[in-house]
Amino acid sequence: MPRATQYVPQMGEIIQGLLEKGVAYQRTATRSTSRSRASRATGKLSGKVLDELEAGARVADEARRRTPRDFALWKSDPHHIQQWDAPWGRGFPGWHIECSAMSRTYLGDTFDIHTGGENNIFPHHECEIAQSEGFTGKRFVNVWLHAAHLNLEGEKMAKSEGNVLYPKDLVAEGVAPVAIRWYLQSVHYRQPMNFTREALKAASSGVERLLNFHDSLKHRADKGPEGVAAVKVVESLDEARVRYVAALDEDLNVAEANAVLFDLMRALNAMDLTRGDAAAVLGFLTDVDQVLGILPIGEESLEAEVERKIQEREAARRRRDFKASDRIRDELLAKGIVLMDSPDGVRWRRK
Repeated sequence: MPRATQYVPQMGEIIQGLLEKGVAYQRTATRSTSRSRASRATGKLSGKVLDELEAGARVADEARRRTPRDFALWKSDPHHIQQWDAPWGRGFPGWHIECSAMSRTYLGDTFDIHTGGENNIFPHHECEIAQSEGFTGKRFVNVWLHAAHLNLEGEKMAKSEGNVLYPKDLVAEGVAPVAIRWYLQSVHYRQPMNFTREALKAASSGVERLLNFHDSLKHRADKGPEGVAAVKVVESLDEARVRYVAALDEDLNVAEANAVLFDLMRALNAMDLTRGDAAAVLGFLTDVDQVLGILPIGEESLEAEVERKIQEREAARRRRDFKASDRIRDELLAKGIVLMDSPDGVRWRRK
């Protein structure tokens, strides 16, 4: 997580290179401050034509620009809190140059994926392309992924509006982090998403079903009927894998990929799975979880105190003290431990 203030020398290297190549120029104001401006934003990313770019360009200090499509690489303001010495005058970097400098430091002249909100396309990312490609002469980014905005109960979420909701706030309310993750990927990244409590509750229920399914598979793979994976199970997994990958290849459509999982789950729940079947399905889910990142990681163990609580609950149930049994179950749930009663005994997993 690089900090922009630590990469001012790298920014200066790019600015100097652009000046030397003639794709940036220096303007001096009457108060002896200097400006450098890079090659023009081209519209190659946003698809805007040049007239639109000029109409949407910021007009501050337009007298110092050769064209409204030019943008600042280095600015001078004696009242600004941050100042650095540079060959073209004391000042501070423009808005866009920091990203080109930091990405080039860690990812090279060309890298594969650049993300951001849809509001960053113009002018920020347009300007990144102009200055980076003007400096290196190479393609800057191969794939751009721009996410649409997240709204909160129908209103745009923004600090200025005072309606920002953080994941930690939801976790403090008792929402499982995995449910938040599942919910946020339930809508295609390029589509606006409206956050509502009702939709989050539905997503929590959905991921709960998937986690319960995963847990039941682990139990069946260990204690289910003997047998190798049946042909119909293998065929179902092969079909699901093809559909899942196709959905991801279609502009990272995770929402559609998740639907494939629920189709598979419904089909498999109608079958009497053997240990071999369960092991095969678990292998598929492990592969899928490289994308989802929601399944429990590694072997889990309960602390001695939680084990004691489970034993207490079992004793309460045997003496038909259901009030005490429910109280202990709620206590464990508050600790993030979900109990599942089955004919084979109590099974558990972390929430």
